[in-house]
Parts: sequence; structure tokens; C-alpha cells
Amino acid sequence: MDAESVYRHEEFMEQEFPVSFHILRHHELNVRKHAHDYIQLIYVNKGACTHHLQSHKYTIMKGDLLYIPPYVSHAFAPIAGRETEIVQLDFTMRLLGGIAEAGGAEGADGNGDAEGDVLEAFDLGKPKITVDVRTQFELEHTLALIGRELAERRPGFRQIVKAELVKLLLYVGREIGFGGEGGSVAAGIRPRRHRKLKEAIVYVNQHYTEELKLSDISRMAGLATGYFCVLFKQTTGQTFVDYVNHLRIRLSMRLIRESDMKIIDIFLSAGFNHIGHFNRMFRKMTGVTPSQYRRLAEGR
Repeated sequence: MDAESVYRHEEFMEQEFPVSFHILRHHELNVRKHAHDYIQLIYVNKGACTHHLQSHKYTIMKGDLLYIPPYVSHAFAPIAGRETEIVQLDFTMRLLGGIAEAGGAEGADGNGDAEGDVLEAFDLGKPKITVDVRTQFELEHTLALIGRELAERRPGFRQIVKAELVKLLLYVGREIGFGGEGGSVAAGIRPRRHRKLKEAIVYVNQHYTEELKLSDISRMAGLATGYFCVLFKQTTGQTFVDYVNHLRIRLSMRLIRESDMKIIDIFLSAGFNHIGHFNRMFRKMTGVTPSQYRRLAEGR
């Protein structure tokens, strides 16, 4: 995806309170394919329109709620002759973190992250839900209050917005099966996501000398590519590309130290395709070229 099609939260959100609220009519819909580095919740307040999410296309109408995770490509399109009004609530994971630190609602596993569980449930394959009439009323009331507090910015508005966002997500949680006397399906969501992500990382650790495509690995984890990249970096501390390069350079260093293989054979065995890229990555990680590293190893 081109850089100009990714919206950054720094461009229009406060650094310390990253959230924004908009009401858009049919002629204001973003018809250009785009993504963003933040979470977006869309509620259809009136009418209907078309939504394109990656390769999927479907109609959304009054009472539908959408979850758009970070870095996932999507766009809207008006339907001829149909009026539309959508409520767009944008916020970052950092804001959710602030909610948890402030004592947000307790999740199924008791760690105070119920709102995170709700978003993970969406990511497991429910980008859209249609809420019942009673919940529609509650959602619309909550969204209206969030919008009013953000517009008026009276004392304490940040705390109210955070509280209402938690309430909003918990209402949604009810719609997708959370809660009840028998416990919550949320208890299985995070372990399932973590297990799939862990399986993908283990696969990378075992196959990094082969050609690895980011799209294939993210599909293995059951996640959209952009969202997989976010979670991968949160888990490993590195981007996917940096992580793979790190593994390949470590193998190259061992082969240089412990074998008589030629450098050209080593970089191919480690999974690199171009000697120039290999040399740059090796020097970036070790501070010396492969040949210099071999001389230093032989001089021990």
C-alpha cells in the first residue's frame, strides 16, 4: 500500500489523548482505498452504503457496526438514491492501554482488558455485526455522548470519553457472545490469537532460510497483514523483515566462524538472494563486512 494512503493518528489526534469523532453523510464518505495506523469503529446511523474491506465487498445499513483494525485497506461507496449517515470513532491502542491502567472493566481472564478482547473477537472474522434494536438505542446514546464531550471539552471530558468507550465496547461484547452466567467466550480469544501468532513465529524460526512471504505468514496466523505486523512487532520487538534478517545474519556469522564455505555460498544458504543486500545487513548488524568478520574470527 502506498504511503500516502495510510492515515497517521498524529496528523489529527492529540498525542496524549488519541481519539477523534466524526459524523459523515453519503457525500462525505471516503471512497478512496486507504488504511490507518489506528482502530476505527463505524456505526451506520441512517440509510445504507457499500463497504470494501480488502478484497471483500458488502452492503452496510442502519444498525451495522464495523471494526477496522490498523493497516487494513478499506473504502466506502454511496448507493445511488440512498441517504447515509455514519458515525466514525477513531482511537489508538494506546488509548485502550490508558483505559486499562485507569481501571477499565475486567476481562474474562481477570486482567482488566475486556475491551481488548472485544476487538480481538472482531478480528477473528467478524468485521461487521448487526445489533438488535435495544442495543442500537444504547450505542447511539453512547456515541452521541462521546461526540458531545469531545466537542465541548468541559472539565473531566477525557475521563467521561474513556468510560463511555469501555461501555460501548462492552455493549458490543454482548452482541458477539460475551458474558452470561456460563462465562465468556473472550476467555478463549486471546489464547487462540496468541497460539496462532506463536505458531507463525515458530514457523519463521524453522524456515527462515527459505523464501518467506509476509502475506503467507500473516495468513497462517489468521490475521490481516497490517494487523499481523503490529502484533508481530509487539511480540518480538522487531518488524517482520528485521526479525528474519536478524536470524539469517546470525546463521551467516556462525557459518563464517565454523566452516570453510565461501561467502557467496553462505549468503545463499542463509536465505539471502542478493549479495549487496546481504553485505549491507551484515555490516549493519556486526559493524564489519563478512570478509572482515572472517579475518577477525581466524585471528582469535
